[in-house]
Amino acid sequence: MKYKILLFLVSTLFLYNCKREDFPLEKESGNKVSVELLKARFHSDSIAFSKFNVPPDFNFRQSLQRKIMWDKAIHSKDGFVYIPVKLSLPANQLATFKNGSKDYGFKVLLRIDPKANIPQYEMLTFFPDKKSNAKIFSGVVLTDDYFVGQTTYSIYPTNNSLQNREGFKMIARLGEEACARIKVGEVCVGNYCSPRYEKVCDDRGKSPFPEDITEEVDDSEMAPGGGGGNGNQDEEENIENKIENPCLKNMVDKIIKKDIEFAIEETLLSIFGESNKFNIFYSETTDLEDYNFGRAIPSNLQINNQGQYITMDINVKLNVKTLPNSSQEFITTVIIHESIHAYLNYKGFIFNPNQHDIMLSNYITLMANYLTTNFQISDKDAYALSFSGLHDAYKNSLNNQSWQNIKDKLGSKLTTESERLNLLDQYQSGYKGQKCQ
Repeated sequence: MKYKILLFLVSTLFLYNCKREDFPLEKESGNKVSVELLKARFHSDSIAFSKFNVPPDFNFRQSLQRKIMWDKAIHSKDGFVYIPVKLSLPANQLATFKNGSKDYGFKVLLRIDPKANIPQYEMLTFFPDKKSNAKIFSGVVLTDDYFVGQTTYSIYPTNNSLQNREGFKMIARLGEEACARIKVGEVCVGNYCSPRYEKVCDDRGKSPFPEDITEEVDDSEMAPGGGGGNGNQDEEENIENKIENPCLKNMVDKIIKKDIEFAIEETLLSIFGESNKFNIFYSETTDLEDYNFGRAIPSNLQINNQGQYITMDINVKLNVKTLPNSSQEFITTVIIHESIHAYLNYKGFIFNPNQHDIMLSNYITLMANYLTTNFQISDKDAYALSFSGLHDAYKNSLNNQSWQNIKDKLGSKLTTESERLNLLDQYQSGYKGQKCQ
């Protein structure tokens, strides 16, 4: 209803030449409408829309700041004009997008039909799937009224069903309308990242642009994050060791090969190695402080309507500045520790600040048993190593009375706090244990 009211108001402005200057859309050579005249007409219409006092119901994506790149305008064969749009977070926000910048990561175009008596300004946002490449777009396009914010979606190519598109959840409504829930961004404040979703409904199923648009617009920018390849996801590696340092690379390879059993029928290989929905990547970094030996960073998060994560990538980053000087026992502990973080994220504890408390109460024995099985060390040394990175959780357990339960469970395998810290220091420095090779 709001949309019809706005169209009526725009029509009224045209008929009575009220609050808007009409621009004769003269044509350039080749029967192309002048971009400068389109720009002037757009500016005038935007002023008129701003005076309607009918506030648009914008979602997160539509509320981002917009910069129209008029100098990069493209004329299609059908007479439409497409102009790239740069979306960004407000300059005064501390937050960034997932890529660490303030700029929105997807391809966005403003589409104008210069032939229309009533101006039509549509914003197209392209969400490529993994079959998309530099020449052919494959995925979903959201079409927004630029000023009102009404949204419809279209699948491209149109002969593919929505159920087969990653990142979407199909909802049937009386057999007539389909709704899709799509991840439209991930905003980070410091190290904390939160996904942004929106639900759009459409009963048209039509392509939002002329068939020739892929020939004219779909260059290397058309599929951000996409690439070549045959789209066969079954051949992709779901557990990948990207580390270059020989010492750390060898340690990670050994652990992947031997596997880690987090729970009954839940192992590193069964979770991250058998499904392309959940992936884990091990890499090295120099960005961590010397006292921070590793981090497990989740990304590519998608949630279904029940609030369950249906896709997730975990990047386990290991500190290449310090770890190669430590013993194999200590490095193994760090890798398993970060892999448990990955497992807890998979189990739904993502962004939970109490993961270390969970680890202290439930996974100390897992780490210790792994160490005693693969290295010739005592139970006391293994349990001391397993406390690496959990000192704050240990202090918390003293305050919330849970330490006594842990102490009773571990019994004689547990050393004093000072002994644990001393053993940790020896293995961390490489003074004790096997040298990393």
